[in-house]
Order: sequence, then C-alpha cells, then structure tokens
Amino acid sequence: MLKEIETKTKWISDRLIQYVDIVFGVVVGQSLIRNKDLLSNPLSFPFASLALFIVLSTVTLSWMGYHKSMYKYPYKAERISKKRLRPFTDFIIVITYTYFLFTVESYKIDVVNIDLFSFVICYVLFFGLYLLDGFIRIWEYHDVNASKISQLRNFFISYLVLLGLYIAFQKYNLLNVVYLNYGVMLACAGIYLNYRLAREPYHSETIFTIVVDVDGVLADQVTPVLENINEKFGSNYKKSDIVLWDQPLPIANTNIKIEVTAQSEGETKSGR
Repeated sequence: MLKEIETKTKWISDRLIQYVDIVFGVVVGQSLIRNKDLLSNPLSFPFASLALFIVLSTVTLSWMGYHKSMYKYPYKAERISKKRLRPFTDFIIVITYTYFLFTVESYKIDVVNIDLFSFVICYVLFFGLYLLDGFIRIWEYHDVNASKISQLRNFFISYLVLLGLYIAFQKYNLLNVVYLNYGVMLACAGIYLNYRLAREPYHSETIFTIVVDVDGVLADQVTPVLENINEKFGSNYKKSDIVLWDQPLPIANTNIKIEVTAQSEGETKSGR
C-alpha cells in the first residue's frame, strides 16, 4: 500500500514538474526569438545584450536549482489542500521569470533613458517567492532543513537594500546614470551568483562514495556452499551450473541464496 502511494505521488509530482518545464521552455524560447537582433549583433545595444545574458543566466541557474530541490523534495500533490500549495507558488515564480525575460526589450534604447526599477524589483519578487516556497516546503515535509530560510531572508534583504539605494541615487542624482545602471545590473547578477554559490558550494570538499561488490568478486562464496550441498545430498553441482542467484536446486530443495545466507549465519554464530 505504501509503495502504491509513493508511486502515485511520484507520478503526480513528475507531471507537475513537466508542466513547469514546458512553461520554462516556451518562455525562454520566446525571449530568444524576441531578442534575436541582440544575438546576431550584441553591440547594437550593449546594455540590452548584457541584460539578456544576465536574465538568461539567472533563469537557467534557477531552473537547475528547481530540479535539484525537486529531486530531494518532490511535490506532495495527491489532493489540493493547505499543504499542497507548492506547485502554485512555483508557477507564480515562473510567471515572474516571464516578466523578467521580457523586460530586456525595453532596454534597446540609450542607457541614460533606462530605468532599472522593474529589473531590480524582479529579484526582490524572486526571493520573496523563494521564501514563501521554502516555508511551504518545510510545512509540507515537517523538516526545518527542507529550505534554508535564513539564507533566503538575507539575500531578500540584500535586494531590498539595493533597490532602496537605486531609488535614492536616481532621486538625488548622486551618480552618472550610465554608471548607475551598469553598476546596479552587475550588482544584481553578482548577488544572485553569490546566492547560488552559497546554496550549492561547488568549491567545498567533495565526498566520494566507493561501492565494492564483495560477493562473487572479492570472495567466492558459491564453491564452498556447493561442496557442502554435494556432500550432504550426494549431488554433483559445479559453480558453472549456477547462473541465477535464486536458482532452485531440485535435489536439495533450496537455492544458492538460501544456502549462502544460512552458511554465513552459521559461521557468524560459531565465531561468537
């Protein structure tokens, strides 16, 4: 019964993930089509080209992070309830990405006329939604480690501070508009990259898991077991006769798996 529930949950989760993936793919594809002029001639609007690169990098890294979180914490969406809201919050995040990707077109003008308020506010929305999604995941799995809330909060505050600084610098003309726009855009990208590195520190020590197949590789347990069976039942089994781990042995009315287990337990008991 438990296996059946797990299979059903995984099936539903996979379908929802596919739905989000399709929307992701369509949105990214449309953004590339709408900005094919930047792809063919990036220097025509250098600022817009930089924006497109940063936006696509942000969305791609987010998509990768989304799938990694889904691997460990898939949707529990057998029915709609208070604890089944995560697919909806993730879809809202995708909608926000859609708006984010389509902001690039508005930057195909002189840099001095560009307002990056909507660009920065997108990052604020991302991390606000990440926080909401994290709280729902913790609630759903009853596991405080299901989301790094404090980390998300700190980056959310960072973008709020950046937004406040941008508004202040604009209002009081504290910096040349060109330098301000380039600086704020690169700051947005830098903060987000720092978030991804903090969330998944690729520079940390790598832990390797080594798996060793002992039975039949480092040790031949079949031959001595067959010798015992042959001696006990007067049979003449050879190792080459055994092709399956649970292959029945008609004379002994048993199989290799049972005999190996029985002999191993016998040796363990005798050795105590």
